[in-house]
Amino acid sequence: WPFSPRSLGSSERWDGIVRNFEFGRERRRRRRAERRCGTSIAREPAPERTAKMSLDFSETYKRTGPTPVFSPDGRFLATAVEYRLVIRDAETLTVCSISSCLDRIHKIEWHPDSDHVLCACYKRGVVQCFSVSDEKWTCLIDEGPAGCV
Repeated sequence: WPFSPRSLGSSERWDGIVRNFEFGRERRRRRRAERRCGTSIAREPAPERTAKMSLDFSETYKRTGPTPVFSPDGRFLATAVEYRLVIRDAETLTVCSISSCLDRIHKIEWHPDSDHVLCACYKRGVVQCFSVSDEKWTCLIDEGPAGCV
């Protein structure tokens, strides 16, 4: 052997090298025997998969800012495109409502009832709230000079 356990540093490395060498030696021995006999060891075919998986992709939709957020009940998907909040139906991805904020949206949060959405605009220090069921209802929370935390 050109190297010893001391030159490798640890006994774990040495054991790994010996095991790899012995595995390779066994594989070479098996191949030589197959060549002499003219046969090869038949391997069992991989089992067929019974379930076929299909994926359906929607068209791509533009978004900027935070990642899209599903409503707690899973019916809606809220996305931000610059200063607009876009609420989509989660199954069909059709637009349910579009609401305009004062500035670029940095954070989106759903109320547990899945009817109200909060949009945080950090640059202006405001949080705007919108209703999914009533598009006319909006709310503006201004923290003042301290900003929103």
